[in-house]
Amino acid sequence: MTEQKDPAKPANPLATRAQIESEIATLRIERSETIQAVRDGMRRVLMSDPAARTLDGRMSLDRVLDQWIRFYTLMQLSCELPQPAFLWIADNTPRTWYGHTFPGDIVAGDNPDNTNRATFLDGDSSYELVGRFGTPKSGQFSLNLELADPVGIALGRHLSTLTDKQMAIEPDGSFRVTIDNKPADGRSNHMQGCAGQLNLTARDSRADWGQQATDLSLRLVSGPGIARARDENHLIDRIARGLPEFVDRWRQFKDGFFGFPEPNKVVLPQRRDSEGGWGYIGGGRFRLEPDQALVITMGDAGADYTGFQVTDPWTLRPETVLRTSSLNSTQARANPDGRCTYVIALQDPGVVNWIDTGGLREGWFQLRWQNIPASANPTADEAQLVRLDDLAGILPPGVPSADLAYRQAQIRERVEKMALRTSENAA
Repeated sequence: MTEQKDPAKPANPLATRAQIESEIATLRIERSETIQAVRDGMRRVLMSDPAARTLDGRMSLDRVLDQWIRFYTLMQLSCELPQPAFLWIADNTPRTWYGHTFPGDIVAGDNPDNTNRATFLDGDSSYELVGRFGTPKSGQFSLNLELADPVGIALGRHLSTLTDKQMAIEPDGSFRVTIDNKPADGRSNHMQGCAGQLNLTARDSRADWGQQATDLSLRLVSGPGIARARDENHLIDRIARGLPEFVDRWRQFKDGFFGFPEPNKVVLPQRRDSEGGWGYIGGGRFRLEPDQALVITMGDAGADYTGFQVTDPWTLRPETVLRTSSLNSTQARANPDGRCTYVIALQDPGVVNWIDTGGLREGWFQLRWQNIPASANPTADEAQLVRLDDLAGILPPGVPSADLAYRQAQIRERVEKMALRTSENAA
């Protein structure tokens, strides 16, 4: 990697040497004969899944499988770094930078408003994380520490969470976090771990795609740290052994997501207690004909961030930049009463808050609220399934409309702001 720095432009905290080298290694590893042989077996398992019996599920099967493989490989590579560092994970938007194209990686229902970074830590070691918020700062920043699940990754036992609402932050937007298996004993911004392999994740949730990811630096203070593989062949063997169970875990995740409700019903907001209670999520499944729309109205509950998105039957999101398959707090437009009405449809219904399914007739929708005042509760109305010809008659008064010029400007802004994430101005 040739680092490029332009002092006139803000540094990109995602463009780290560890990230670029790990992406290149991931692309090399996934092409290996060992991983391709394992992939063939996993593909046969996915082909037997009920999701593969649908047209949308069959069409996205290979894409979701490859994204799962890359996610798992990236996470394993976080154990192989010379020094502890976060890796940018769970973003399925393809990116071309530093001489290679990375097609993306996911787990499930990954949100295009988020930048997720993660690494494994040794629970018997101590670490220090130093960060500085970007300008402009993201709508919410959170750190989550778990006792790692050896299979699921991101499904481990919750140990500690810190959000920007809880952290002690310097006037310049910087902060310091200590991580070890001891109590805080007066230390601010402390995360207590335990013995075993830990999973540390950092999440920037953008209420506006122009908001910048937080700059993060992690160092080992004491202890042995994570044990590295003997060489790449041993690493590939480790990945090959773990992949089948990992993919099967996430293949089954969708079957329990929101209790696998009947299509076109809203499962009301649930507090994310298993992840430290830093936000709420609601949603459900949609199933639409080309001439139908699903209408859902939600309130923001005073949240610093809200988001609405759709995904396919595997919970893989469709094209997000050139299509409005997701909208967040600043991309959506409120009704006169302050609530937001979203219309999920295959065709443009002429309203600002169109959630474009990207051609999908069925899949999932998710509603999110983050950094909510303690006394507030998020709400969402029951979904209404209607024919597009009848849409105007059931929309709340004053729902903002959109013409072709508005839609073109909306997409142009998405393209320009998403490009900030892959700026080659290395941190």
